[in-house]
Amino acid sequence: MASSITAAPLTIKITEDITLNGQQQGTTNTITTANIAEFSRRIVTIPTSEVNLISLGDANSAGTFHDTDVQYIRITNLDDTNYVTLSFEGDDSVDFCVRLDKNRGTYLATLNHASLGMDDYADISAATLEAINTIKAIANTGACNLEVVVACK
Repeated sequence: MASSITAAPLTIKITEDITLNGQQQGTTNTITTANIAEFSRRIVTIPTSEVNLISLGDANSAGTFHDTDVQYIRITNLDDTNYVTLSFEGDDSVDFCVRLDKNRGTYLATLNHASLGMDDYADISAATLEAINTIKAIANTGACNLEVVVACK
């Protein structure tokens, strides 16, 4: 079956808007990623026990995105009380964690397979990146809603 989806560019705008002492200090940066053919957006309730949020693998399957196709990931904490911790796991372990604070925490990544990766070395000059396999989430004291966006070519 041939696809009727026509790939399109994804435009991401990051804007900081602030005026200090009468002078505009903000900025807008625009990033465009071509050939996006798959776009997933969902609201996920995260409990106080760790759950898989995003899985990346060799092929699309239930709950798994094809790692070489992922171009963009955004995870935003929509909760007005609690924070969420994201754990990024590679081949061997949890390699780093990010705290998403209430109503403002956002993890944003523009990716391509060549730059997708992480390392758990303390000295980055000796780093050997490994692929991200799973992003897990856990809410700190009460369930939280996360908005999750993934765009793939």
